[in-house]
Amino acid sequence: MTATATELAGLRELADDLFGSITEPHLHSQQTALPYSAESWRLLGESGLSLLTTPEASGGSGAGITEAAIVLDRSGYHALPAPLAESDLLAAWLLVAAGADVPDGPLTAASTMLSADADLVVLEHVPWAQVASAVVVTGPGFVGVADLAECSVTPVGDLAGEYRGNVTVPASALQTLPTADLRPEFRIRGAWARSAQICGATERALDLATVHVGERHQFGRPIGKFQAVQELIARSAGYLVAAKAAASHAATAVDEHGFGGPEAQVAVAVAKIQAGRAAVAVSRDVHQAHGAIGFTLDHQLRHFTTRMLAWNRDFDGPSVWERELASVFLASGVSVWEFATTH
Repeated sequence: MTATATELAGLRELADDLFGSITEPHLHSQQTALPYSAESWRLLGESGLSLLTTPEASGGSGAGITEAAIVLDRSGYHALPAPLAESDLLAAWLLVAAGADVPDGPLTAASTMLSADADLVVLEHVPWAQVASAVVVTGPGFVGVADLAECSVTPVGDLAGEYRGNVTVPASALQTLPTADLRPEFRIRGAWARSAQICGATERALDLATVHVGERHQFGRPIGKFQAVQELIARSAGYLVAAKAAASHAATAVDEHGFGGPEAQVAVAVAKIQAGRAAVAVSRDVHQAHGAIGFTLDHQLRHFTTRMLAWNRDFDGPSVWERELASVFLASGVSVWEFATTH
């Protein structure tokens, strides 16, 4: 059943209230990372947001991509320190596709080129590996799940200081099930999720910059009155609008055709490209608008710009997606205008 506008507005309000209550007390703490909390994860589960798109029969809320887009966007806006995308769109989806049960607790997921009978499966830069209860692995023709307590996890961190790690999974810990090769769709799902999260974080960074240039005075007037500063804000707003439009189009394409179709490949590629451009350009401009204070541990801006840049690297950066999009266009045999208006 398609959610009504009122229901979607209510979901957005719920996400803003809940995510804000989790992160706002910590945004001005002089720590690089925002703390992960098991109690916060419990609240996310009770609200139905931790497994939002997972079928009800598997313990989820059974919501659609439109709802997921709102929640992921708002998680970026509030710098939510929790593996929502990893648990729901990736790990739980893989388990449901393999016909397996979805375990309780926060989950993470990763892709590997190794076969199911490998003695060791080494996974690099796994998001939330230090706090998740299990990792779900997709490889060539299999899905596997391992209790992270039985694995070796080496913390590696990222630009935002979140809980990433290199995970070594022994064969004895990995329970595998045969499936089709789900890695291509896994990558598309991850790229779309990061695009939505980048949009939310970009919006928050721009909001902070807009407030700052209105409040900060220099030479007797707000710095937002100076043309150079206005250009920084206006340019950032343009990048944000383009990224949000691309992410919204991708959500519509996925909702209509699924993640596995060619329509999703093109739409998600555009969304990841636009989100990546926004992440780099807006991070630069809003920090310039803030001046030195924006780079310090005293200011909350860093929680959003560092996440934008870290997420930009996940599931391949814009340059990789640009090459893939160009390949799809060249293979289509149509004009640029026809390609752009039919995809």
